[in-house]
Amino acid sequence: MGRIGATKAVSAAELDAMVRDIRSPKLLDWFIVNMVKPALLDQIEKEMKRAPAEKQWAMNHCLAEIGIRHASLRTRAIKIGEKLRVLIDYPASPGCTPPYAPVRIAEMVRQTAKKSQKAKKAA
Repeated sequence: MGRIGATKAVSAAELDAMVRDIRSPKLLDWFIVNMVKPALLDQIEKEMKRAPAEKQWAMNHCLAEIGIRHASLRTRAIKIGEKLRVLIDYPASPGCTPPYAPVRIAEMVRQTAKKSQKAKKAA
């Protein structure tokens, strides 16, 4: 169950139908960033801790990607990861980024900023 604004709970099926009905690319982008992703964060926060391992992995990946790619949702994604602590002890090879969402978000954002700075200097 997700929430649109503070007025109405919306099911995953209803969100899916809404996404499929939107024909404008700009509106679809806005809707996904502002409605679907926050609803996904709500669902992840409620379900990830008790989910089976395979689903935990997928939900953790989704949580991290939202935090990495959407600055406006980053703090919330990190807080959810810190609260749930899913994959916190998962081993990572040297030089690899661990899957624990708060660490992964921070590292990928840092790497993206570093690449952006290099590109600006090269231009």
